[in-house]
Amino acid sequence: MQTLTHYQDLIDLVGEMGFLPMSEIAPGLPSLASLTPGSNWHTGDPDTDPWQWKDRASSDRHLAYGCILNGHKGFIAERCYSAFFTVYHPHEPMPVRWTEGLIDQTTWLLWNQFEKYGALSTFEVHKLIAGESRQTSRINSRLEALQASFYITGAGNTRKISRAGQEYGWPAMRYQRVEDWAPETWLSDAPGLRSKEAWEIILDAGEAAAATASVHLDRENLARVLGREKRAA
Repeated sequence: MQTLTHYQDLIDLVGEMGFLPMSEIAPGLPSLASLTPGSNWHTGDPDTDPWQWKDRASSDRHLAYGCILNGHKGFIAERCYSAFFTVYHPHEPMPVRWTEGLIDQTTWLLWNQFEKYGALSTFEVHKLIAGESRQTSRINSRLEALQASFYITGAGNTRKISRAGQEYGWPAMRYQRVEDWAPETWLSDAPGLRSKEAWEIILDAGEAAAATASVHLDRENLARVLGREKRAA
């Protein structure tokens, strides 16, 4: 399998594969880390730095990015997005999940902020609900769970703005509701997909990617890693 040296290489490859994890999650399954030169990381070049690609791809809506491979970080292309959404997104609306006790208060608070604002950065989320929950790790874990359940997804990054209107600090991940982020065609197949069919699409894509790289992939192990069960938010 080719080495990825430019942003368009990533877009093309994931488009062919269907999905790609950031780092190794199953032996035989290619990852961004395994396909890119280590010297290219963290240079700040948006065309050649793989660390920049996640923000660029999700901002451009060329690829979905986030903790969306059963909680593992990675990319999903349009052709597999409906399958992942079908497998991992709960059937019950969030208000129903709240009233039935299926989510905790932190998740409910987070979701209501996304319902109100549509898109939020990590630091904005912490600022908004700091009065109700001061547990940073808890908030971050619920953000990951909302991604894994396909309620929210990565949408580029943003930086803090000073009173003088100047950007400062490190870029922070920006998240958006899936219903707002996903291009219309990305979920067009979801209503007609059954969970079992969607699951086979995902595993077939993983096997095909390994075959392209001439590497053996244990289908059962991939199934365990990705997990058919929906991750509760």
